[in-house]
Amino acid sequence: MGLTGRLLGVVLVLGGVVACDPKPPPPAAPPPVDSPAQPVYSYATGSGLRVMRGASQVAQVPAEVVSDGEWAADGSRFVAATSTELVSVDAKSGAVARAACKCTSIAVAAGRVFAGNYGDQEVAVFDAATLRPGPKVPLDHKMSRVDGAGDRVVLFLITATGARDETDVVVLDPANGSRTKVGSAIGVVDAAFTPRNWQGRQAFAYAVNGSTGASTGVASVYWFDPTTSGQQVETDDKPLRATSPEVAADAWNSGRDHLWWAADGSLHVTAWTWTCTSSDPLRPNDRCAEKVPHTPWKFDGSAWSQVDSRKYESVRDIGGGSTVEHSVQSNGKGSPLGLVEKGQRTVLDRDVRNVWTPPQRSAAPPNTGDQDMAVRLAPMVWLHPDEPDFPMSTVDFVHKSALWFDHGANVCRDGDPVATQLDETKLGRGEYKHTSVVTPGEDGFCLHDEGGKKVQTDQPVGQGTGWYLDIDDNALHGDKPGADRQVNAPVYWQYLDGGDGRRGAYLYWFFYGNDTYPPGSHEGDWERIAVQVTDGKPTGVAFWKHEAPACRLDWGNLETADGHPVVFSAKGGHGSYGRESTYSVYDGTQWGTDETGKGFAWNTSRDVVSVKEQPWYTYHGHWGKRTAFDLTSGKTGPIDKHNLETAFTDTKCSPGLPPGFARTWNSTQPVTDPAHPKEYRVHVELTPTKLIEQRANVFYPGFGCDGQWELTDSTPDKATFRETRRPSTDVRCVGTATVELTKTPTGLHYTRTDDNQSVVATAELSPE
Repeated sequence: MGLTGRLLGVVLVLGGVVACDPKPPPPAAPPPVDSPAQPVYSYATGSGLRVMRGASQVAQVPAEVVSDGEWAADGSRFVAATSTELVSVDAKSGAVARAACKCTSIAVAAGRVFAGNYGDQEVAVFDAATLRPGPKVPLDHKMSRVDGAGDRVVLFLITATGARDETDVVVLDPANGSRTKVGSAIGVVDAAFTPRNWQGRQAFAYAVNGSTGASTGVASVYWFDPTTSGQQVETDDKPLRATSPEVAADAWNSGRDHLWWAADGSLHVTAWTWTCTSSDPLRPNDRCAEKVPHTPWKFDGSAWSQVDSRKYESVRDIGGGSTVEHSVQSNGKGSPLGLVEKGQRTVLDRDVRNVWTPPQRSAAPPNTGDQDMAVRLAPMVWLHPDEPDFPMSTVDFVHKSALWFDHGANVCRDGDPVATQLDETKLGRGEYKHTSVVTPGEDGFCLHDEGGKKVQTDQPVGQGTGWYLDIDDNALHGDKPGADRQVNAPVYWQYLDGGDGRRGAYLYWFFYGNDTYPPGSHEGDWERIAVQVTDGKPTGVAFWKHEAPACRLDWGNLETADGHPVVFSAKGGHGSYGRESTYSVYDGTQWGTDETGKGFAWNTSRDVVSVKEQPWYTYHGHWGKRTAFDLTSGKTGPIDKHNLETAFTDTKCSPGLPPGFARTWNSTQPVTDPAHPKEYRVHVELTPTKLIEQRANVFYPGFGCDGQWELTDSTPDKATFRETRRPSTDVRCVGTATVELTKTPTGLHYTRTDDNQSVVATAELSPE
């Protein structure tokens, strides 16, 4: 959809007189393509416009310059604009309708075409199928561009001119003529609409590119729901910026273009970055270097991520497992366009200037899971006997919290909350609003511009700022169990479709009012596990803890209770594990030990609710107080979590130490070792401070050897390690071995089997 900032070739060659009245659609030049399941798309070259269905051409229109094009939201029709004409192509039959129109920007919406030129103060209207003209729509300001959004029209109306025009972003409802301003924009280059985004709602997105100098580039992507009065949301480009952390902020530049929506509701764009260090304004490109080439990125409602490292102008899924790949253009010329079907790439044309695709829809409705299955697989969770913070209802958390807005640690702070006595439905609908335009006042408190931009609770906010719920300290520690030691709190589930018709995952969200895992203690703790299923049968469980990657245990290796997987929640930090044990933790930001045990029982199958049906689900804020550090701030909810595809991980979870093993151990008598008559003993530290990433150091006093143990397996009564020995005084001790520690009534039985000599050494260990 939309203009890409380039004028692409295209004056239609009509072979007849152009009239003000539309011409009746001529018979389709090619015969109809009777394959409705095949995906449709269109592209412009230096000599024509083509509408395609799969590898078959539906229609071809000779042309020299096309200024804009847009698909109907249902993919039934493609409309193109030139400086003199409109062309409407039926995607099934190939029938073409034409009408005279000196227009450079168009929108297809509500069965009509809205068209105009830069600077016009009215929009022409045509029937989308016949292109018969209708009454024009007058505008309050001159237009910059117009785009379609389902049954609504998005107008970019010029409010200030200059090197880059400033525009109001206004949604027009043709049904009643109402107009809603949702934001402002500068330098719009492309736009796209979908009837179903990651939230299952309509969404419109646009990209802006601009500059602050001869060799600088600034870009961003915004989105909003055109059916509501909600304001636009700017997406965060932190992941793209993170690709070049070594580049100073004032030397980092980026661009965006080619927006489109995928069948899973994610938003896609082509992004690129570069850096320039030249100080000569007359030769700004002397020391410019590309950092990230033109590559595809996607936004899942929470964060951007790169989906392909290949350099392309645009790569788009068009349905049916097919994609179109448009190579990077140079010097304003066209470039090759390839169609990839079943792994085979066919070059369609080598002079393609632009590509358009309709919003993608799933061929079949995605599997959203089953409530009965969600109850049947809901985990039995054990909390540690010394757990201080318990699960709680999210609704209770909301009702016992005040809603605040954080303007940024280095900006200013509000003196009062935005609201108290909160309603979870209003929270999710975005009915709580607050101005984000502030200036610092006395004592660091904010002075608000009440006429400035307002943000609402159902919209993500920029990095370093945002909404947060501050719960009453008396309710912070959750619903503490009674004498029966039974936890009573809901668990929140959602289903993840594996995409192949067979695999899926039931994701279970656990909510705690507080987390006391140093150094990252924080309010509002969201944890999760996922039960992986194939053909409706459980095959394994994925576990998450802290910031570490997800890992998996096979269903057959899990403890179960009446068909429910047993999960252990670590004391204080609530990381999830599949066995009762002690685990060393290092995730890049935190380190320490996770301890699990059977202290409090939480049978989650007694209260299983769908997370997406909760009225607060679309709240885009933090659950818990924000601090100056992300690590100690309240966490965002399920809607803002990304990389959920790790629920399908096949990475095996590391074993933990059996209960009671996390101590310092010494041999009570010398080691029995047939290969070494020299008397020596064993000293090993399995304490939390010494066990790092499931590795521990072992010492052999009297032997002249030290070693390192790596935990490879464990059961409730035994731990198995791989030992790598290193010399301290005796080089002969270099080698590897398997060590087993087995629980005994008085301590541990030590057995070491050398790899090369198959020599078995034994000893009895006692705790220090």
